[in-house]
Amino acid sequence: MNTHKEEPLRLGGQAVDDWLARRYERLAAELVDGFAATIPIYGRFPPDLRRDILWITRHNLDMFIGMLRQRQAPSAEDLAPLAESASRRAEEGVPLADVLTAYHQGIRVTWTQCASLATPDDHDDLVSVSTLVFEYQQIVTSVVATAYAEERQNILGHEREARRALVTALLDGQPAEELAERAGVHLAPGYLVLCLSFGSAEDSDGRRAAISDRRRVRAVASVLEVWPHGQVLTILDPHGGTALLPIKATEPGRTDAISPAERASLRESLAALDFPVLAAAHLSTIERVPVVHTTTREVVDLVERLDYPPGIYQLADVLLEYQFTRPGPGADVLAELLAPLERGTELETTLETYLRHDLSRNATAAALNVHPNTLDYRLNRIARLTGLNPSRQSDLHKLTAALIARRHTLG
Repeated sequence: MNTHKEEPLRLGGQAVDDWLARRYERLAAELVDGFAATIPIYGRFPPDLRRDILWITRHNLDMFIGMLRQRQAPSAEDLAPLAESASRRAEEGVPLADVLTAYHQGIRVTWTQCASLATPDDHDDLVSVSTLVFEYQQIVTSVVATAYAEERQNILGHEREARRALVTALLDGQPAEELAERAGVHLAPGYLVLCLSFGSAEDSDGRRAAISDRRRVRAVASVLEVWPHGQVLTILDPHGGTALLPIKATEPGRTDAISPAERASLRESLAALDFPVLAAAHLSTIERVPVVHTTTREVVDLVERLDYPPGIYQLADVLLEYQFTRPGPGADVLAELLAPLERGTELETTLETYLRHDLSRNATAAALNVHPNTLDYRLNRIARLTGLNPSRQSDLHKLTAALIARRHTLG
């Protein structure tokens, strides 16, 4: 700080800087006692931490006295201890609101004591002191909040990395106990393995789309955090991801199917989002997480490729579709049955709609906005081209399987 000294600011005939300097030790102790009395977490600080607070309070008084004398802001070197102190409070888990409350309370009490000296003749100097008080508060608030936020971001980054490494180990079947300890996570005996797909935001503005993508990830993570049985572990990106929701030990004989109550709870949570989500979920012991995760991911990929509506699916919900789309010559032969129907034509759409409406002529015609006779004509053309009649029960299973295999193979 510049050593040039301005003419002292006087209140009640006394130089304010000298008056504060004489009360320096007593005022610092009074301020720290005040923090402990009015800010609950400060009242619980151990003696060594209380000494730290006393030291930084004295340093603040030193800087403010210097500001009164020099009429200029503290230097970066003078402010560095405030940033270091804020970083330590962040590391210790002291809420930022409480840290800033202590600073603002200290500034207010100091200002109140200075202002109590003023007389009606001190208007100009009182305004000058007030201006310096407000400037000092603005400076220290910015320094403290910035340092605190940077340290918290650093801490959260390390925590996220540790949890991501833990989830990766669980999904890969690798030892996870040491990683769990490092991440501060208690491993559950079992997990509900949840695979999600919500797609990235569609926006021609790349920056706006990126913001929307990050918002989606945060929103999904937030709704999953309310899971009542423990800490949820996630790996999420703008397109989807995986969540491991802890459960109690699985009951003897219980399958990997989730209960109606569990499905309803998940459905309610995901329904709160303002964008559609496809999900697949199965229960697993911690040892079987890799195997169950593979199946669950396959299920959510399947329903996405088949263009099924948003919801929570399990293997039992799409058992035939899953089996029909397993890689191999069988799936290829099934898909080839519909080769005569060009992709995306009205005949393919007609067949899909007919099957979706449980073979109802009237419902299908209404959905396609055509006359029932037109529908009959199209169904007959499908039969002639493929050799499989949609109205014949023996051919219907092949058509259904072929359509599923085709949609999965071609996307």
